[in-house]
Amino acid sequence: MSISTYPEVVRLAVNVIGDRQKALDWLDTPHPELEHQRPLECMRTAQGRIRVALLLRRMRFEKPAS
Repeated sequence: MSISTYPEVVRLAVNVIGDRQKALDWLDTPHPELEHQRPLECMRTAQGRIRVALLLRRMRFEKPAS
C-alpha cells in the first residue's frame, strides 16, 4: 500500500507533526496506542484510518506550546 493512498491522513500528520519527513516516519513507526502497529498498517481499514486520525487530532491538542 502506498502512503499516497490516504492523502488526507498524511496532510493531518504533517500538520500535527510539523515536518513532512517526520510525519512519514511517524506513519511508518509502530505506536503503542495502535497495539504497536504502524499507523500505515492501520490505515488499511476504514476503522484503522479513523483510529489514526483520532490519535493525530489528540496529539495536536496535547502538543506543548512552543
